[in-house]
Amino acid sequence: MDQRPHRQRYTVGAFAKLTGIPKQTLQFYDKIGIFSPAIRLENGYRYYEAEQYEVIEVIYSLKEAGLPLSDIKSYLDNRTPEMCVNLLDQESKRIREKIKSLERALKIVEQKKAFTQRGLETAVSDVVKFRYMPETHMFTWDFSEVDESGFMSELIRMSNWCYENGYYTGYALGAIISQSALNSGDFSKVGKMYMIIDHPSEHPNYRHRPAGNYAVYNYKGSYEAIPEAYPKILKSIKDNGLRLGGDSCELGLLDFFSVRESSDYLIEISIPVIE
Repeated sequence: MDQRPHRQRYTVGAFAKLTGIPKQTLQFYDKIGIFSPAIRLENGYRYYEAEQYEVIEVIYSLKEAGLPLSDIKSYLDNRTPEMCVNLLDQESKRIREKIKSLERALKIVEQKKAFTQRGLETAVSDVVKFRYMPETHMFTWDFSEVDESGFMSELIRMSNWCYENGYYTGYALGAIISQSALNSGDFSKVGKMYMIIDHPSEHPNYRHRPAGNYAVYNYKGSYEAIPEAYPKILKSIKDNGLRLGGDSCELGLLDFFSVRESSDYLIEISIPVIE
């Protein structure tokens, strides 16, 4: 008994249902000559064969991976086994790069979501709290010579550099006010901007912020008004018999990406303290 199935024929609708590829896409491929029904009858009816399934799957996958239809058609018109291996090797590399890029995009989205959720769960009060904070890895960027007019341009340059060099992972941006600026009362002087990263680095811009005891104040309002919070924080530190142990880090939890009004921004201000 012949165990081999007879060659099956499918209308465009049936083949679309079989492959999961839209009927309109199959009709378009037929129109431009990249993939057409294998059977053409004298009465004008045309049918796809089951054997064509693998071909259309590869074509559709290559298109989804970003290969232009003109390149796919050129290959199909001139295909050889050697060309097939070369094409699929190139596309395999491109797909892996696309996966890598998507994984990075997913990480950025997840980190941004986590920080926004943290902002939502943070209780805003007019009280400075003292608590232990874990170590932080940072990538810093010097802003000591940047004036107000060039601040945003430099911030964009920093963000672009971090993204292009693998440091941007969706963590919130922050500002560093040096301990000397805190001591002198120059609370609006941003020495550096920073971005939290998830690992140590050998880059000279890397900075490790050790775990320890910190004075923490959750400030709600615009960036411009943040300096107004420092006298209260410093007074609280002094009243509790503590001293400054380092620079202040301002970390945006809720920012322009999640709220519409700058008055609703939420910035965590943390300063290391010592007895």
